[in-house]
Amino acid sequence: MRIFYSNQSTDRQRLLISYLSPKSARSSFGPFYNALVAEIVCSWLARVGNVNDGGKWTCNPWALPDNCIIYSLGVGPDITFELETFKVSEERCKIYSFDPDPKLGQRLVDLKSDRFVFTPLRIAAETNDALHQKTVADIMKQFSHSFIDFFKIDIEGKYILTFKNEGIPSSAF
Repeated sequence: MRIFYSNQSTDRQRLLISYLSPKSARSSFGPFYNALVAEIVCSWLARVGNVNDGGKWTCNPWALPDNCIIYSLGVGPDITFELETFKVSEERCKIYSFDPDPKLGQRLVDLKSDRFVFTPLRIAAETNDALHQKTVADIMKQFSHSFIDFFKIDIEGKYILTFKNEGIPSSAF
């Protein structure tokens, strides 16, 4: 665990120095919070992926079971979360990523691995194939999944609207 955090320390320092600089054109506290190490009750808490916006705080990503299913809603331009989760899980997981912009997932497609599945669609409160949007429940049906081992969501503030009709299918976790 110590080595894992040590490897990220230089990036964290650089990000904090840049953010706290008087010349910084900051518009939000997001980058500042991303550089901090979170405090939560988890003996194996780890920031997986970039220490900036692309990474996410997770609890014991090393304990993911064999053949685990990961859903990553909202890929964005930074795929370090997906790549590092794959590495940390020792390639045991299959990662299903979703983003409405097909260009953002192209780097995952370019890996040519059957362990990465990218689908260009928007996660929404209602499925509408004409608009390339689906609910999480319909995506799970499409892939014949009854359970998700790890669920990452980063869909730029649309969390409540996305799950207003059905909620997050908690029986799937």
